Amino acid sequence: MKSLNTNFQMTAKELKIKKQMLERMEVTDKQHAEYMNKMFANMERLTGLLRQIMLPQERSPPPQPHF
Repeated sequence: MKSLNTNFQMTAKELKIKKQMLERMEVTDKQHAEYMNKMFANMERLTGLLRQIMLPQERSPPPQPHF
């Protein structure tokens, strides 16, 4: 009977540890998704800024010096 009780306690501890691991994995997955969304938004913003810099804009020509 003692062996059965010990096995039950070990199983209960293992289940508790597995539950904690799953909870931690869920939190980590959620954080990862948030970080990926932030990174995607930053990349979109950076791409927009680079396009503004790289694309030729219609500007009036610089004034010609008078001699």
